[in-house]
Amino acid sequence: MTLRVLVASIVLLFGSTLFLLGQDQLSYAKAYEQSGDLRSAARIYLELFDASPTNAAAFEGLVRTFDGLKQYSGLLPLIEKRFKAVPSRTTALLASAACLKIGKVEAAEQWWSKVRDLGNDGSAAWAAIARQQSEFFLNDRAIASYLTARSKSDDDLDFALELSLLYSTTGQVAKAAEEILKAHQQQGELALTYGRLSALMTSDTASTAVGSVIMSATNIAEINFIKQWYYRHTGQWEQALIITKELDAESGQRGSEMLMFADAARAEGAYDVAIQAYGLLIDSGGDRHVSLSAAYGIAQTLDQKVRSAQTIDKAVATAVVERYNSIAAAYSEHPLSADAMYRAAVLMDDVLGKTREAIELLTKLINRWSGTTASVDGALRLADLYLSVDQVEGALSALAVADADRNPMNSERRDLARLRRADIVLFQGNKDSARSMYASLAASPGSPAANDALEKIALLMLEQDDSVGVNGIVRGLHALSRRKTEEASRIFVATVSEARDNEIRDRSRIEAAQCFVKLGQQEAADSQLVAILDRIPDTIYGDKALIITADVLERRGDVQGAIAALTSLLVQYPRSILAPSARERIRKLRGDA
Repeated sequence: MTLRVLVASIVLLFGSTLFLLGQDQLSYAKAYEQSGDLRSAARIYLELFDASPTNAAAFEGLVRTFDGLKQYSGLLPLIEKRFKAVPSRTTALLASAACLKIGKVEAAEQWWSKVRDLGNDGSAAWAAIARQQSEFFLNDRAIASYLTARSKSDDDLDFALELSLLYSTTGQVAKAAEEILKAHQQQGELALTYGRLSALMTSDTASTAVGSVIMSATNIAEINFIKQWYYRHTGQWEQALIITKELDAESGQRGSEMLMFADAARAEGAYDVAIQAYGLLIDSGGDRHVSLSAAYGIAQTLDQKVRSAQTIDKAVATAVVERYNSIAAAYSEHPLSADAMYRAAVLMDDVLGKTREAIELLTKLINRWSGTTASVDGALRLADLYLSVDQVEGALSALAVADADRNPMNSERRDLARLRRADIVLFQGNKDSARSMYASLAASPGSPAANDALEKIALLMLEQDDSVGVNGIVRGLHALSRRKTEEASRIFVATVSEARDNEIRDRSRIEAAQCFVKLGQQEAADSQLVAILDRIPDTIYGDKALIITADVLERRGDVQGAIAALTSLLVQYPRSILAPSARERIRKLRGDA
């Protein structure tokens, strides 16, 4: 072996040994870091880095550990050393971040200049700087950097979403809206665009600014949809209708956009505009199905308008019933006619007091449209009407029809029919049989019928301790089933005085309060509710009392009072079955939904 070969072998062996030793040190450092001993890890990483500034693993470990120890001043010269050894845009950005963390903005500017130099002053380099400036809340600088990045790119839509967020943060609503529209051109997601624009509209001034941008926008796909959304969102339904006419004309299916708009207007309570929109569909003389939906929509809208009015106009209600009847006659083979018949009967019963005519119409509905949801609903309503005129056999026959329906969609309605049959058995004095029927319903928890059945079982279990109180509630409920509200109120008030059990007394107070609200005797209702509210949280009926209180306050126009009552329910009775609906009502009252 020559001397030269021997020396080369020794050098290779020594180098390999150093490499293995370095790998061992790196493993130790990582183990310390993972255990949380950042100082020991940093010491080893530093030894390795000092030995070789090009050691990427050692440098990355240094950055992590020094950052974890918040030793930014000590980290900065190490980053500078790494940059001299291996210049890169990433390292320059690490240096600028370290400068910002110790408050040296001018020094960060010098490093950003290096980032631009390494990136050939291109769009990507400016965007990287902008992202870092945004992370450190240097919003004005970030906006300027993103705009420069856009100017150096081939696409005027680049960085639209980033700019929209920055403009929004700095209160530049109009510019934020412009960028959101640019982002829409890139993404084409209307739902996202609506949500982003809505987030900007935190005041009337902001809403006006967003509207100005939308209305002046050109060459943007789906801009008419966005305009329609804006008008609907701000309650400008007449303007929304004008835009919808254009959208409907552009649609491949004439009438589809107008029908969706009319349904939305009705759902939002813009009844007059909804009627106009439905009327346009009928006047167009287009598709028969669209015409039927529009005719039915007008009837529904008028129905809702009648019910929402403080004073119900019976003449208008009669006109709505006639509309429903005309739809049922004109489209007698279409399933919507079944629903029209049902709704007409409900109006006859609830508003016009025409019990006999309602019974006749519901009977016709059940015979003609057997197996439909409308017929099952009709059978349940028919049973109520028969009970109101003391025709128990007729009620049982109607409930048998509902119970015999096998449509899986009507399972809850079948349970309601069985619940009402159990109630009739209870009112007839057969408590044991009624208890057995309630137990069968309660075996499938979660449905409205099951919850009511459980309450009835709980009531009957108290009979041994307080038969007077239980019998009083049963008699009151029987009176309610016959629509004898005033008689029921007297029975419940008497039961409050006669019952021994606190639970029965509170149940009687709830029932009495509901009767008084229905009778318009608000002071009497308040006295019953206060007696329960004063016992919260010791009473199990506090959640119901708070719901009734919220209803009363909302009708009086005291929105804040209603929200307070519902909030109290969520605090005092978080597991109540009424809690989900209370949350939703709070959202609506606050205007969140």
